[in-house]
Amino acid sequence: MSPFWHYHGSSVPPVGIPENRLIREALREWLERKLLLIESEIREILICYEVTDMVELKKKIKKGDVEGHPTWEDLITLENLINEKKKLKEALRVVEAPERYTLR
Repeated sequence: MSPFWHYHGSSVPPVGIPENRLIREALREWLERKLLLIESEIREILICYEVTDMVELKKKIKKGDVEGHPTWEDLITLENLINEKKKLKEALRVVEAPERYTLR
């Protein structure tokens, strides 16, 4: 049992849900919200440059269709957001497959 429950004078989570399930559901909820925020940031950048993906944005930069200086920073941000999205999706797969993984 978690030290949190013990510290608060109980060995059972206060909401009546097994601790492992409670942790999984809270983590899943957090990951889903974080994923939505990241997807929103990705969409903002793509809409700003009227492109559908990172490759298209790179092409616009190379052709000179957009200013290079601020766009390169946005491209780096976009790349980081896409990588973060991949990590979050993988973490979500782990959380949603409790029979294959255990929380430690």
